[in-house]
Amino acid sequence: MAIATITNWLKSVNKNYAAGNELYQQYGTNASLKVLLNRGNSDYHFNRLVDALEALNENAVEAIQTAKPSAIPSLASMPVRSVSHSLTDTEWAKAPDGIKDLYTENKKLDGRADLLHHKIVIAESAPARLEMALQLLDDRDQTNRNWDTIKDFHATGKLAEEVKAAAEPAIDEMVVPELMKLSKNLPTYISKDSKKLKSMGDGPRKNKVMQRLQANEIKLKLVLERLASAV
Repeated sequence: MAIATITNWLKSVNKNYAAGNELYQQYGTNASLKVLLNRGNSDYHFNRLVDALEALNENAVEAIQTAKPSAIPSLASMPVRSVSHSLTDTEWAKAPDGIKDLYTENKKLDGRADLLHHKIVIAESAPARLEMALQLLDDRDQTNRNWDTIKDFHATGKLAEEVKAAAEPAIDEMVVPELMKLSKNLPTYISKDSKKLKSMGDGPRKNKVMQRLQANEIKLKLVLERLASAV
C-alpha cells in the first residue's frame, strides 16, 4: 500500500522541494537524512529526497505507523532557490537590502503557500485544515503588500535616474537668479505634495504624486549644489 500524498508528489511534473521534504520529515525515520534534507535544496539534496520518498512508498505501512502530525512550517525554514529573483546582476547589486529582503521573503511565502496547499489535503482534522487555510490567506496578503513596496521602489528608483539625467543639463545652463527662484519655489511644491500624500489612499494617483515629489526633491538638490558651486 503506497502513501497517496507521496505518490502524487513523485508523479508531479514540477516537484516542490519543500513539500517533498515535509513529507519525508513526517513519514521518514532516518534522522541523519532529515538533517541533510533540511540543510539545502541542491540537485544532490533533491535526488536524495526522491530516492528516500520512493523507498518510503515501498514500506508504506511502517511509514504510516511512524508518521508525525503535520504542522505549519516557519517562514525561516523555507528554502530559497533563486538568489537574484529574476533581476539582472546589476539590478540585484543596486537594490537596497530592504528590497532584497522582500524578494527573499516573497520566495519563502510562495514556497510555504505551495506547501500548505498540499498539506491542507492531508491534514488530520478540520481545525488543522482551518489553521493552514488562514495562514495561507495571511501569506498571500503579505506577498501582495511586499510586491506593492517592490513595485513602488522600482518605479521611483528608475525615475530618480531619469530625472537626474534630464534635469542636470538644464540646471547647469541656468544663471544664478534663475537658480535662486527655483530654490524658493521647489520647497513649496515639495511641501504641498508631502501634505497631499498623507491624505491619499494607495493607487495610481498617489504614485503619480510620489513620483512628482521625488522629481522635485532631486531637482532641488541639483539646484542647491549649483548655487553652492557658484558662490
